[in-house]
Amino acid sequence: MKKLFIIFLCIHFIHSLNILVYQTLPGSSHIAFSGKIVDILVQAGHTVDKLIIEWNPNVLSNGTTLARRIKRFGLNTNSPWLSATHVVKPFDNVYYHPFDDEPVFYRKTLSQFCEAMVEDESLLEWIKEGKYDSVLSSAYDACGHGLFHLAEIKPVMIYSPTNLIDHWALMLGIPAMASYVPNPLRNNGQGDKMSLTQKISALADRTYQQQIVLPSYHEVQNSIFQRKFGPSFPSLTELAKQSSMVFVNSHPLLELGRPYSHKIQQIGGITLKESSGKLSNEFEEILNDRYKGAIVFSFGSLAKTDQIPIKIHEIFAKAFNNFPQYTVIWKFDGENTEFMSNYSNIYPVKWIQQIELLNDPRVKLFISHTGLNSLLESAHSGTPVLSIPLFLDQNYNAHVVESRGVGLKLLKSEITVASLTDAIQKILTNESFSENAKNLQKMLKNFPNKSEKTLINWIEYVSSFKDYGNHIQLQSANMSTFEYFCGDIFFVLFFASFSLFYLLYSILKYFHFLLKQKLKIE
Repeated sequence: MKKLFIIFLCIHFIHSLNILVYQTLPGSSHIAFSGKIVDILVQAGHTVDKLIIEWNPNVLSNGTTLARRIKRFGLNTNSPWLSATHVVKPFDNVYYHPFDDEPVFYRKTLSQFCEAMVEDESLLEWIKEGKYDSVLSSAYDACGHGLFHLAEIKPVMIYSPTNLIDHWALMLGIPAMASYVPNPLRNNGQGDKMSLTQKISALADRTYQQQIVLPSYHEVQNSIFQRKFGPSFPSLTELAKQSSMVFVNSHPLLELGRPYSHKIQQIGGITLKESSGKLSNEFEEILNDRYKGAIVFSFGSLAKTDQIPIKIHEIFAKAFNNFPQYTVIWKFDGENTEFMSNYSNIYPVKWIQQIELLNDPRVKLFISHTGLNSLLESAHSGTPVLSIPLFLDQNYNAHVVESRGVGLKLLKSEITVASLTDAIQKILTNESFSENAKNLQKMLKNFPNKSEKTLINWIEYVSSFKDYGNHIQLQSANMSTFEYFCGDIFFVLFFASFSLFYLLYSILKYFHFLLKQKLKIE
């Protein structure tokens, strides 16, 4: 009875927060992540609204049904985001050299959406009507920070459906050393153990990205606010720096080692669903078809099957034919499956019970693009992975797979029947991959910090102390580019060295003069 009374008092005195979740929408995984954040907060007793900026209008889901209010904001014209190379042609082997022009689609997306949002006065009014205690904003867009400033909402917290991206590391003053911290959003093959040539390339890439490209994204949107509200409107970069917390969809066991700050909280795994343990009759029959087990093959939801060249499909089919003892369940949303007709062990399906399949002991291998959700699902199921990253953070995730010994990585530019067959053969025949995957699964299951609890506790805490972020801000966040690269130190050392050299030169010159005078006298 006493315990029930204490629980009643706790519930009674919990302050229910009004929270806004601001979501830029590049793809379905982003909306699923923010939707889960909404659900967790609502179930914890808070009121949550959601503002969705439709970069990708093809994603119709809101990610949640529990939000009090949901507003979707789109353009009257086609979204520039839909022209992105990685969306249109996911198997193109595109790597932008650090001194080439960045793809314009991202800058256009930021500019056009922010312009429309600032000009639509009803949007700001909608935000003000919420009377929010705090806001969680997407890490991929700074326009919201200007709107939150106008609406006088504090504190602002950030969430990222990927791991910590360079832009936020830079703004928060967290070192992102080119020698061992790969850029998680550059599909360039670099991990945390680099060769000398990779380090040189990474240094050039990171310097250009961090000091020129990333700040330019904010400048595009800065100009919009300053044109509308005057040149004294604060910098969006400075507003973003004042954010109190950054929640990232990563886990200490599923990330390459890197420096962090107290502003970062890892909540990787909040979107994971429990396996029902029940497969449909269709999948039960497929799994029982071959005596050695099954291989699950999926490139996720963003890379559509029809956008992948047919010659790539044929390579996969021929490689799978080399493993007749295994069933291959291929998530294939295209219509042309004729090229598979001669291969009896391949089963194309438009939708798969991915979590249930990965948790079934008959599945021996998961071939994946290694999107973060797929990485989390495979790791929590203890299934070995053959990673074929297509774009953005998938290359980083593929390095995690290799570094944990739970699978192998195969670059999309290196796919042949021979290389694919060899990689599959190694994983299926080397028991260490399966053993490492099962061990990682146990470590994740027993990890002491639980993501949902971390999210709730920190949002409630930070919302109660609106100046919390100021107390834990790294002073390195205020460094100039010159200071970031220790230019001030090198300048002092150069000046001191030059002064010392000049002093020594003057002393030697003086002694030389004295020696000449002495010789003359003699």
